[in-house]
Amino acid sequence: MRAIGAWLAVSLLAAPAAHADTGAPRPTVEPPAELARPALREFTLDNGLEVTLIPFGTIPKVSVHLVLRAGNVDEAEGQTWIADLLGTMLQLGTDKLDAVTMARTVAGWGGELSIDTRLDTTWVGGAVLSDYAPSLIRLVGDLVARPRLPAGDLPRLRADLAREVNVRRSQPSDIAADRLTAVMYPGHGYGRYFPSEEALRGYTLEQVRAFFDQTFAARRAHLYVSGRYDAAAVERAVRAAFAGWREGAAAPARAPKPVSTRTIHFVERTGAVQSTIRIAIPVVTPSHPDYVPLTVMNTLLGGGGSSRITRNIREHKGYTYSPFAQLAARDGDAYWVQSADVTSSATGASIREILKEIDRLRKTAPGPEELQAVKLGIAGRHIIRLGSRDGVLTWEQYMDLHGLPDDFDLARSILAVTAEDIQRMARKYIDPSRLTMIVVGDGKSVLPQLKGLGRIHK
Repeated sequence: MRAIGAWLAVSLLAAPAAHADTGAPRPTVEPPAELARPALREFTLDNGLEVTLIPFGTIPKVSVHLVLRAGNVDEAEGQTWIADLLGTMLQLGTDKLDAVTMARTVAGWGGELSIDTRLDTTWVGGAVLSDYAPSLIRLVGDLVARPRLPAGDLPRLRADLAREVNVRRSQPSDIAADRLTAVMYPGHGYGRYFPSEEALRGYTLEQVRAFFDQTFAARRAHLYVSGRYDAAAVERAVRAAFAGWREGAAAPARAPKPVSTRTIHFVERTGAVQSTIRIAIPVVTPSHPDYVPLTVMNTLLGGGGSSRITRNIREHKGYTYSPFAQLAARDGDAYWVQSADVTSSATGASIREILKEIDRLRKTAPGPEELQAVKLGIAGRHIIRLGSRDGVLTWEQYMDLHGLPDDFDLARSILAVTAEDIQRMARKYIDPSRLTMIVVGDGKSVLPQLKGLGRIHK
């Protein structure tokens, strides 16, 4: 399901905890210890399916996830959310198992199965007790090659998604995301956020099957197995379950050409006591050398509870309770976005304070104490995440999706970022003359406050 940049926060952008700015010296914190990468077993089947086996931990559980480069970005114009409809239909079972039998079977293996449709990928899999890893692998193989896709359930599933669309269209965060993506990515899959209810209720089983046939194939897929398992038994299961899966075509290039101009797009929400603000700009993707220092810059500027923008508009001014900045990275694309829900009467002042903090960082490099605290926080949380079975699997998938080298060490790279790097990133990428701003709020209260901030589009 479309959620603006949500998945990236798993690996890079979690925020440091807020703290009172008392002026007292911070405690000394040592750099986190390095964590050795597991001894991976990687191979590719003749049909193009890539496989990564990750031995991890002592708990007798295994996570199995088939990650397909197939998602909302692959939808044709006029078929928004057909990927989500396919994902819900996959939960109804295989040609051998109906939904109830499949759920009971996986529960008997001590686990669960899920299908997660995202902007650029679809995840099919789950976690079970180690003894049942081969069984789960075989089930995933059946599900992506021979799904049940029962026609009788289609009207109910379409209606469920239509209700979800109607609810989310009333939420200011989704309204802002819808406008932001449409403005920044016109004519591209990343720019289509909501389907029309009419289109969604009209999707046919033939259209769903056509999307499945287009996107579910071995050359678009990568299987990850992480945990404690019998390596020989797991590899035999992988080869047996997927060797006959059709090869298909590789995923096409998805890189968009985002729009980047200083504009304010206003969406009326009459009577709202809060305004929802998004301020965004395209940046480089995770494969670029600048992405690591950009990550540190983001956390220092707005991506954490103790970040500069948060201290300014939440702690000092009291305009908002939950501002947050992030780098939203997808296949072939990334952008920086600052989000905030602010009191209507403080909408213009909040935007000006955000711009002031951007300008301050562009003019002056951060001090060593502030920078070191941010770097240690990011590096430490990354290493903690690599201490879990699912965390290490997610990180390996992230590296593969973005083409990062096998020897890439995020923690070491984070700790090497300098104050000069941070200022250079702000100057190079967070250009105030190219920021796209979205404001959702009460026009009578808010529009007069926006004068002088940029051209306003309603």
